[in-house]
Amino acid sequence: MIRTVVADDHRLLRTAFGLLLDAAPDVELLGEAADLATTRDLVELLQPDVLLLDVAMSGGAGLDAIGPLRDTAPGMQVVVLTMHPDERFGALALQAGASGLVLKERADSELLPAVRAASAARSAGRFQLGGQAGR
Repeated sequence: MIRTVVADDHRLLRTAFGLLLDAAPDVELLGEAADLATTRDLVELLQPDVLLLDVAMSGGAGLDAIGPLRDTAPGMQVVVLTMHPDERFGALALQAGASGLVLKERADSELLPAVRAASAARSAGRFQLGGQAGR
């Protein structure tokens, strides 16, 4: 079971992402966060396998938070959620420590594969790209 947390400041998107995750037999949604402070608390408490992280949340820039969040939950992989299709943004996310990137407009088809790819990278103990950034 892939244990996940969704962090996005838009409630509708958190709900939609949660529904996608709940529909998958191999994914468990542990919790949701609307800001970075709550995200930090949930990550520390729940130690998820994969964190789905919006890059633009209240409380700070999501990319800057990736390293400290991964320090809080060793082995946790981060999949960045964004509405920015610029490939340079994907490179920045990877440099910040993300395992993958999913465009929000493509989440219906790319979210679960990105979560599974991030989990596989975690299990294998290696860095692996999932989702949109691989294109």
